[in-house]
Amino acid sequence: MPDVLKGLLSPWRRHESGHRDLMSEVCAGAGPVHLAEVAARLSIPVKTVCRADLVSRLMQNGKWSSVRAVAEGDTLTTAMILMLWRDMAGEGASALEAKMRLATFIAENCAHRPYHRDWLAYRDDALRTAFATETARIGALAPTI
Repeated sequence: MPDVLKGLLSPWRRHESGHRDLMSEVCAGAGPVHLAEVAARLSIPVKTVCRADLVSRLMQNGKWSSVRAVAEGDTLTTAMILMLWRDMAGEGASALEAKMRLATFIAENCAHRPYHRDWLAYRDDALRTAFATETARIGALAPTI
């Protein structure tokens, strides 16, 4: 195993490998948190294929396409959390742009996956919220418009 990965074998040595846990970072080190908890709080689609504890049953039944969809879903959710985290740190794209980029990727490449519609609904909700926020700002700045 490469030296850079050896520290990941022991959770108490992860800092030695330079590993940073995104969920711990997002929650500022407050108690152990799960991807689903963070995503749910941020209204990001998560675990749309099945609950995490049911993946082994999918594997036992040979439903590998569903197992892959679960893994892809977790990856997309993690990517969205990372993009929002980077936006809050003043890095990367704006939160709205990040949401649009990921939703566009999913629309163009993952229409056959069960999580597809959840991400499109997430995109539509993000746009509705952004437009409502901007409309309210315009109303406050120029109430006669």
